[in-house]
Amino acid sequence: MTEMSADVVYRKASASDSDAILALENNCMSHPWNIQLINDLLCNPNGGAFVACFNNGNDVKGYVGYTYVLDEMEIGNICVMEDCRRMGVAMGLLDTLVKFCSEHAISKIFLEVNSSNYGAIALYDKFGFVKYSVRKDYYGKGQNADMMVLSV
Repeated sequence: MTEMSADVVYRKASASDSDAILALENNCMSHPWNIQLINDLLCNPNGGAFVACFNNGNDVKGYVGYTYVLDEMEIGNICVMEDCRRMGVAMGLLDTLVKFCSEHAISKIFLEVNSSNYGAIALYDKFGFVKYSVRKDYYGKGQNADMMVLSV
């Protein structure tokens, strides 16, 4: 992680973070989640999100959303504002998620990532995720998804 990432606070998201998460989705994703999906996630007893905040926890610059059943978790989305990328923020979000998994006896984390999103794939590889399958045309014609898993 870089020096700037030391100034980041990682915490569980609350309902008051929904607008900030929506802004991240709209800024970072080609098919962003709407406010209802975000609110549903934040109210899900088997799901939620962690946020990365700057400025004493007041400026949300990244988030990871997840759901889990028994000992398996799925990452829905992970978003980091462009001006905060390559600072260790996404790695910090993943670290926070893995700590949560350890505390809740969750042993596997699954995700899918666009096969052409080389930056995200490099991050997941570095973190220890392993590709186990491909979903053809998952993100549209010719845009496959790499299916990845991490054993925690």
